[in-house]
Amino acid sequence: MHAVNILWQLAFLHARQENWQVAEEKMKAAISMADRAARVDPAVRKRMLLNFAYILRKADRRKEARTIEARAAAINAPGSTNMIVDVSEFLEKARIRK
Repeated sequence: MHAVNILWQLAFLHARQENWQVAEEKMKAAISMADRAARVDPAVRKRMLLNFAYILRKADRRKEARTIEARAAAINAPGSTNMIVDVSEFLEKARIRK
C-alpha cells in the first residue's frame, strides 16, 4: 500500500505543476496497484478514481474521465456521503437522561 500512496502523491505533485501527462501516468500506476491489492479501503479507492477523473479532464480526456467517474460512483464506500444514520436510538437515550 505504501507504493500506491507514493504514486498517488507523485501524481498530485505533477498535477499541481499542471504536468497532466505525468500525473496521469502516476495515477494509472497507483490505481493499477490498488486494484491488485485486496486491502484498499473502498473510500480511498473511490477518492483515487475521482482524482484520476479530474486529471483526465484537465488533460482534455473527458470521455475517459466519465468512464472513471462511473466506476467511482459504483463504489459504495463506508465513507461516502450517501450513508443513512438512524438517530432514534440517540433520541431515546437523551430522553432517559432528563
